Amino acid sequence: MRPTLDSRFTLTDKEQRYRRACRQIIVLHQRLGDVHKRYKRAKQANSRAVSLRLIMQLSALENVRHMYIEYAHRRADEIVQLRGDLFGEVVAIPESSDTE
Repeated sequence: MRPTLDSRFTLTDKEQRYRRACRQIIVLHQRLGDVHKRYKRAKQANSRAVSLRLIMQLSALENVRHMYIEYAHRRADEIVQLRGDLFGEVVAIPESSDTE
């Protein structure tokens, strides 16, 4: 089957969205590290109000990061399917652990 121009544009779009999601996951991971450091300092200083606010912020950041990871996995699956349909490529996506 000869790849159509539209399906190639779709593949390019999905790859760009996947890369953007991966970059955002990295940013969120760095942000989580920063907030976690601030939380540890606040806990050592026995500042309960700040600690509680930072715990809620950590929870929200972790949930957003998890959503981006799920989105990136969906995009990766779609890219593998499209590449298989267009070019006959067989690509295996390794399973990741949630311990990151």
